[in-house]
Amino acid sequence: MSLKKQYLIANWKMELLPKEERALLEKLPLVLKKKKKSLKVIVCPSFVSLVSATQIKKYSSAIFDVGAQDCHWEERGAYTGEISAKALVSLGCRYVLIGHSERRVHNNEDETVLRNKLQAAFNARLQPIFCIGETRDDRTNGKTLSRLRQQLSSAFSNCTMKRNQLICIAYEPVWSIGSGTPLNADDLTKEIQFIKEWLTTHLSSHPHVVLYGGSVDERSVSNYLSPKTGIDGLLVGSASQSVKRLSKIVSLMSLS
Repeated sequence: MSLKKQYLIANWKMELLPKEERALLEKLPLVLKKKKKSLKVIVCPSFVSLVSATQIKKYSSAIFDVGAQDCHWEERGAYTGEISAKALVSLGCRYVLIGHSERRVHNNEDETVLRNKLQAAFNARLQPIFCIGETRDDRTNGKTLSRLRQQLSSAFSNCTMKRNQLICIAYEPVWSIGSGTPLNADDLTKEIQFIKEWLTTHLSSHPHVVLYGGSVDERSVSNYLSPKTGIDGLLVGSASQSVKRLSKIVSLMSLS
């Protein structure tokens, strides 16, 4: 069961200093002034700016939610440099990215680690945004759908969730992220349909949304939001890290 609400996830990665993130957060009332009610905006700054983000959300007129870029699978322990899902919730976070391809590649996060993180988020009542996607070799060799199936099956096998738990999947072709070469919107239909059919078949009691991410910017937003793609929203990286570009994306999504 797919939802009609649209999602915009702004992933600021490790691109901005805390003072730059705060400046952008303080401009969100202006950026989101003309946002349509059905557009849910989730800002994912670096860990050091989560407190600023939740405070600004609390006291400003801007309507947005705060997400983290990762979490650990344990509630507490001797894990230097990590942060638990429970700690994120205590800060006011409601969402967390899990399985982003940059962490799969640079941090060697395998399917077991990601499944444990997913379960930790569910246990803490933190909404995960689970990222999946194929490599260039997968696509060249016609293995895109089998890769997506494997990632979904591994992540949600034996995963315990409350009834009606929202499932949020971000499809991001690994080869496209940060390349400046987004996947053509016309080529997305098959992948998005496959993901939604898998969710409907295997997690039928849970509502779901499927987002797209991969070099999305203000020039390509309108194409991705065409009804024929079936996309429920966008995961945006570099294009969400400036007031001007983020404002343009919000405006375009509010018109769709």
